[in-house]
Amino acid sequence: MKKLIQLTALFLVLSTGLFAATAKGKNDEKTTSNTVTIQGKTNFGIEVKLNKNAAAKTLVLINDSDDNVLYKGKITSVAGNRKVFRIGALEDGNYTITALTGLEIVKKQIHVYVEDGKKTYLMMQ
Repeated sequence: MKKLIQLTALFLVLSTGLFAATAKGKNDEKTTSNTVTIQGKTNFGIEVKLNKNAAAKTLVLINDSDDNVLYKGKITSVAGNRKVFRIGALEDGNYTITALTGLEIVKKQIHVYVEDGKKTYLMMQ
């Protein structure tokens, strides 16, 4: 009887741990990464930079708020490679920059607007 109670308690502890654990999907979306950095530049540009060698080329997408693809391009997988996107020609609104490297997805939200007669942008963290 004592063994049965111990086994039942062990089963309950293990099953609770399984349900409490969060599953990691294949393509986890992140806002930061060790492999890819997306950051704003002072000259109205957004830089996508590889911090370390990636297993494959990095795919970069820029989408508008209606999920229309405005830009699609690749960055070779060597550390230090970067691409700067001049976003001054974008209309006022919300945009998403996505960098896909292997199974890792990094997304940044950008809001383009006019303030005091000058076009500017805000990058959400």
